[in-house]
Amino acid sequence: MSMATTATATISSPAQAASKDQDGYLVSKGYAWLIFVLLWLLFMFDWLDRQVIIALFPYLKQEWGLSDAQLGMLVSIVNIFISVVVLPVSLLVDRWSRKKSLAIMGIVWSLATIACAFTRSFGQLFAVRAVIGCGEGGYGSAAAPLASALFPEKKRATVMGLIQSGAFIGAVIGVVVGGWIAVHYGWRYAFGIVGLPGFLVACSFFFIRDYKTVPLEVTEKDSSKKKRMNAKEIAREFIAKPSLLMTYLGTAAALIFTSTILSWTPTFFNRVYGLPMDKAGVKAAAVMIGSSIGMMLGGYIVDKWKIRWSKAALIGPALFCFFTAVVSAYAFGVQRGPLQFPLILLGSLTVGAVLGPAQAITQSVIHPGLRGLASGGLVIVQNILGVAVGPLLTGLLSDRYEIQTAMAIVAFVPLIAAVLFAIGGAFYERDLANTERVVLTME
Repeated sequence: MSMATTATATISSPAQAASKDQDGYLVSKGYAWLIFVLLWLLFMFDWLDRQVIIALFPYLKQEWGLSDAQLGMLVSIVNIFISVVVLPVSLLVDRWSRKKSLAIMGIVWSLATIACAFTRSFGQLFAVRAVIGCGEGGYGSAAAPLASALFPEKKRATVMGLIQSGAFIGAVIGVVVGGWIAVHYGWRYAFGIVGLPGFLVACSFFFIRDYKTVPLEVTEKDSSKKKRMNAKEIAREFIAKPSLLMTYLGTAAALIFTSTILSWTPTFFNRVYGLPMDKAGVKAAAVMIGSSIGMMLGGYIVDKWKIRWSKAALIGPALFCFFTAVVSAYAFGVQRGPLQFPLILLGSLTVGAVLGPAQAITQSVIHPGLRGLASGGLVIVQNILGVAVGPLLTGLLSDRYEIQTAMAIVAFVPLIAAVLFAIGGAFYERDLANTERVVLTME
């Protein structure tokens, strides 16, 4: 969150905007990092619970005779329902409570994950996976504003990237542990075992501190007086900010490829190289770790680059996506043999670097009282147009051709993301200058 010493309707330049942000933390540094750890763990268990099913694809296919498209649907349905739930939950986040939203959402998806172990058909599993999506629909909208409030603005992309790296670490653990449990005990036990830790972490959010809800007010032009925002002014915060809109669409395009890597890499190594799923899961885990490292480094690089050139906030992600497309298209489309795996690793690192800076944009160019909704908007767009598309699209392409060709085709999509981020970068300084600044206080 922005932590200004004064509230103004507009700020003449990004440098002046930065100068109005406090250098310190809204709470003690130690407490801010404690909340960071809890948020990181919540992201980790979210994706652990969500992605454990990837390691179970061969078992579900064998037991129920599922097609690759049906397997992709079990991944995509989660993201579709996240998109359905996120808007109303985001409104609660901004106007009610960040910490309670985090707790309730985590409890719902953890219990639903455990329930997957008791399903007896594709339809039942599909329905329970939809409930997981309902639970996961609100926590991202709450996590971003909370983290933005507690940490200095100059660390925003770094902190966002670090928190979201927990998602890919969770995906790694889900695939590796899920595959191991399925091999030794059966696929049902994998769901039951991974659901409990996230439930415990979610409950802890009932006991943390939150910042006070920010009134939806703006400073009148040529006056220091505040007035309540009307519906038109709220809508303008989103539709009149090209940098925000391009961030939404660019992130969605990048995540079409990211979700393909997350969902289909174990199957790729299983089919192309003949590895058993537990070993293929370990191989795929390295790719996911590469993406998580990219998340950690991407935000840090962009934060440092922004000190000298503010447009780096979006030009950085554009360059990351361009590099990803070039490397990954070659890796899946041309290269085969010992160099293929290192190239896949390299592409996964740079595509992961996009997410921290993208989430930081949603917190920087929007009214502080609407940041949960802005983050929720990113979740909706990236899930409907990105994460939900990738696994299903790749499954359909794999059914028509084969898995390597499918992944090679999808590897070109980050080029679209690069163009969208670059367009957004042209408007970033203007949008940042026209963003309301508000003093934040803790409950």
